[in-house]
Amino acid sequence: MTLADGSFDPLHWGHIRYLIAAARLGRPLIVNIAPESAIRAKGREPFQTRHERALTVLAIGVVDDVRQLDLATLITMTRPKRLVKGADWRDKLPADVLAACRQVGTEICYTYTQERTSTERLTQLTIQTDRSRTALMILMRRVFGV
Repeated sequence: MTLADGSFDPLHWGHIRYLIAAARLGRPLIVNIAPESAIRAKGREPFQTRHERALTVLAIGVVDDVRQLDLATLITMTRPKRLVKGADWRDKLPADVLAACRQVGTEICYTYTQERTSTERLTQLTIQTDRSRTALMILMRRVFGV
């Protein structure tokens, strides 16, 4: 069994590539959905609830099951052969996750499928929206004297 983990908020092509790569490393593929607090820790509010994200990820044909648990607890409970994370997690996994993997003999694998993170994408969108809003206000002042 292979275990993948992430926020998937919002789900994008980089996530799909990550899940396909994880499935190639072993089946069944179980995906753990991170809680809203993990998204807030990145400095933003979630777009979808954890349940909605779980249903969306499960709808992808390569995913066999989804879970919504603490990752270290899930590793200890399910004893996966592999834990798959994106390369951006190298040297960043929490100590409890590393300890759980050592305890049950889970190999940690990193994929190199990421194009940009959701947070990077949303930050860029926010910057573009702010620029558009500013440009629109300048235009309205010039045209309408508002």
